[in-house]
Amino acid sequence: MGQLQRNTLANLIGRVWSKALGFVFIPLYIKFLGVEAFGLVGFYVTLQSVLGLFDFGISVTLNREIARLSALEGSEQEQRDLLRSLEIIYYSIALLMGMLIFWLSPFVAHHWVKPQALSVATVERGVALMGLAFLFQFPLNLYQFGLMGKERQVLLNTIQGVVATVQGVGAVFLLWLVSATIECFFLWQVIISILGTGVTAWALWHSLAASAARPRFRISLLRKVWRFAAGWLGIGVTHTITFHADRVVLSKLVPLDLFGYYTLAQTIAMALWALVESVTGAATPRFSQLVVLDDEGELKTTYHRTCQFLAVILMPVAVIMALFSWEIVMLWTRNRVIADTIHQVTSILIIGIMLRGIASIPFSLQVAYGWLRLALSTNVISAIIFVPLIVLLASRYGIIGTAAVTAVQHLVFLLSMLIMYGFFLKGEQGRWVRTDFLLPLTVVLLVAGVGRLLYPSLMPPLFSFAYLAVVWLITAGATAMMTPEVRVTILSRFLPKAGARID
Repeated sequence: MGQLQRNTLANLIGRVWSKALGFVFIPLYIKFLGVEAFGLVGFYVTLQSVLGLFDFGISVTLNREIARLSALEGSEQEQRDLLRSLEIIYYSIALLMGMLIFWLSPFVAHHWVKPQALSVATVERGVALMGLAFLFQFPLNLYQFGLMGKERQVLLNTIQGVVATVQGVGAVFLLWLVSATIECFFLWQVIISILGTGVTAWALWHSLAASAARPRFRISLLRKVWRFAAGWLGIGVTHTITFHADRVVLSKLVPLDLFGYYTLAQTIAMALWALVESVTGAATPRFSQLVVLDDEGELKTTYHRTCQFLAVILMPVAVIMALFSWEIVMLWTRNRVIADTIHQVTSILIIGIMLRGIASIPFSLQVAYGWLRLALSTNVISAIIFVPLIVLLASRYGIIGTAAVTAVQHLVFLLSMLIMYGFFLKGEQGRWVRTDFLLPLTVVLLVAGVGRLLYPSLMPPLFSFAYLAVVWLITAGATAMMTPEVRVTILSRFLPKAGARID
């Protein structure tokens, strides 16, 4: 198994495990805290996403530069100095943002969110604890991207899996045995943030090769990378606006309990992002190395193989989740009111995330080249057009109108990626459209659609789960066998002679 495949598998296992834990524990959080308090948890997740723009492109810059430097001899000192330089900046930002959240907690409690059952004082204390958790959580992103740049995905996902398990189990036990309050929940997040960030920082520093001198802050290194970081800042700001505007708008316009329902739907849809990140997290450093080595032939092969592999693991899950959204929500929450309320919104959000996920591989290639103009332009146009639409439809149609605008926005981003082929991998656009996108999508729609039509009504939960698993297995298998690069990879692994003949 090659490095790219091994890292992708490690990412897939780690992220699926973390998301599976979320699906196990979220119904318990709702049981102990109530849906309105869970809406406050959703507000914290949204806040983290929005304030992620203050990353200023630093983490992605570290990922790209560590990957590039790792392909060059004698770069050990530069890697360590770069990490130390960016680390100092990152912690300064984390401190400022954490203090700002703490300071604004009265404003958020009194003037932004709309609690009904929770007291304003409870919300204020919860937001203040969010600031403290953010202070320790924010630097984790830098170390995670650094480990991915070093292609240490196995180590990274092991750490993430252990921390996520401790986080979920600990939260449930504290809410059950100590205090079923939002303050207790967020205090535990503070403790876990310290643990997770500390361990990941230690892992990254020990993954870098030793050098003669101690790492130090160097302005010269920042001058070398500032253009890429500035470009990524533009991407980050516009991405945050377009990708998270739905939740920011809804947190202001709708009651906290309705926002909690939307958060549940968004949680289900964003589970797909674990599949996307498992592939892009391994592919982006590999693309960067092939670009710096100027190996365009290998880059084309790796690019199409990665696109098809993502389609095979993402599309079957996404389409089945969209077609069976009511059944999945019901199996998850065992609550008919929740299933009736959010299943349509969930289906729409899932399709949107699938489309955005497919666009992530072309975007990763652009990152490897340091060419961010296309994504930045698309995000700016989307912000101008779609954010006002989100405000309008959220006011008139609530959460379902918001979800529809968000899905269309992701479709536009996917279509914009076609422009890339006029600059990089020229002549590969047709192959991407036909083989990497339309072929697997057609197979998935046909097979999963038949599964939906044959689904018996009123199935017991266990049989319903088994049926969905079988539909997924058949759909994923058919898609893998119909997608050339994936088929050859599978056959060459298990039937070497057959794979060679097909290739």
